[in-house]
Amino acid sequence: MRLFQIETKSRKLFTGRLALILCILVVLFAPSLFIEFVSDNISHITEASDNLLDRSFQYFRPVTILTLILDHAVWGLNPLGFHLTNLVLHLLCVFLVAALVAELTGSRTAVLVSAAFFGVHPIHASSVFWISGRADIVCTGFFLYALLYFVKYTREGRTPHLLICLSLAAASILSKEMALSLPLVAAAFSFAIEDGNVWSRIARSIRRTWSLWIMAGVFVLFRLLTAGSSAIVSDVHSNLDPLHLLKNLATFVGLLVVPGGHITIGEHLQSHPELFQVLAAAGLVLMALTFRWAINHKWAMLYLLFMLLTMLPVLRLAQRWYLYLPSVGFCCLLGWLVARARESKTLKNWAGVAAVLVFAMYAGFLVREQTRWIAAGEMAQEFTDKLVNEIAKDQIEKAYVLTVPAELNQVPVLMHGFGDHVSHFLEMSKPGLGPTDLIPLTFVSLNDRSDMERIERIDLDVGGVHLSLAGTGSAFLFPGDADLISGRKQLQVGHTVKTADYYLVVDNVNAVSQATAVTVYQKKPDLPILDP
Repeated sequence: MRLFQIETKSRKLFTGRLALILCILVVLFAPSLFIEFVSDNISHITEASDNLLDRSFQYFRPVTILTLILDHAVWGLNPLGFHLTNLVLHLLCVFLVAALVAELTGSRTAVLVSAAFFGVHPIHASSVFWISGRADIVCTGFFLYALLYFVKYTREGRTPHLLICLSLAAASILSKEMALSLPLVAAAFSFAIEDGNVWSRIARSIRRTWSLWIMAGVFVLFRLLTAGSSAIVSDVHSNLDPLHLLKNLATFVGLLVVPGGHITIGEHLQSHPELFQVLAAAGLVLMALTFRWAINHKWAMLYLLFMLLTMLPVLRLAQRWYLYLPSVGFCCLLGWLVARARESKTLKNWAGVAAVLVFAMYAGFLVREQTRWIAAGEMAQEFTDKLVNEIAKDQIEKAYVLTVPAELNQVPVLMHGFGDHVSHFLEMSKPGLGPTDLIPLTFVSLNDRSDMERIERIDLDVGGVHLSLAGTGSAFLFPGDADLISGRKQLQVGHTVKTADYYLVVDNVNAVSQATAVTVYQKKPDLPILDP
């Protein structure tokens, strides 16, 4: 299949510009190759073979897991190789965005601007820089390739194109479940491409997408039979309150439209919830008005629908990495707007300047995010090295860990997979030492690396430890509390965490409901408490 249907005599010039964009992206993303393992990277990699065909878990993503297995076979446990794969997959998605826009519109400007904006949009930091975020990239790649063949099938009616589309769609769904939105997106594409009156276009869209609907239904049924209701509604993804969903939709749109400063903006809005409500309502109204305007602009409507429809499966929980796929629609919409402006004699030059400035702004925010990820990786490695040395020095077999850095500037450090992470480096540096059972007592979200050293510790006579982060801007986290993560419950003073090994009480929360002081009581006082 010819991937670029460009209506231009200067095809070599176009190809050269697209290659230049890809080269610029390689330069921008190159430092990410040296990010150390963070959070659950190691556990995802080492457990990949066991999880490949595990149908009982709430997620079934064998295609994504297979890429980790292949990487592990080639690179071992060298983070550079895994980050290189993430970067290559991201560049392939950029290429597929360009190919899809070219297939739809044939506009050289729209193709280049859409691809450039998608490649450098800072919302992609979590997906590209985080090895565990690879599922979104793999899913999006197969999703876009499936759409390419679906568009060819819609225009030419050739059965081989449909069969290839179905194969790619299956791979996308088996990479991540949010690809279940593909039948909806394909129906929207078919409706936009077809000629005739509204009802005939709807009928033809249904006929052309019925096989995709059946595939999606079979997958959902298969997951319900193998994993039960947890495949659809888990503890974290169970908040279906309409206001909560609208809030998440407004958050998603805001994250796409505003490319940076999310931490500062988020903290301000958390401390002024009424302002967030006003801005969220205004954003939803503006989005409705944008849809109304797009009714008379076929491609604008299509890209808006792409963005909205791909958000639907993940509206229950607002996470940045969920926007990798929906951002395709947003970036294509921006590319279309620039192309339209370039057709105007008055706006032609200004549109080009604006596109360059937006690209530069995106690149600046992306580099800032990349710096944060590099710092988080360095902190994970530094903390782990100190812990490993302390364990090896005293030949410790089981111990509490007083405070674990969960995240740094909202970038994961050791929030998940802590035990596997430490065990890996313990085995590497001290191979003669047996396995160590570590029990983390608290997790901390840090605004600054130095805040770990500023934690106030008071040892209590009753066998507990009081910890305070007052004045640091950092806070304690509770990664295992599904109610807090999903937003069903707000953290309050007196909140307790009870396990077989310890008992924790929240002593103080700040204005945005974050724990700044806790007291932990260990139930096994004979175990040492490590505080590297």
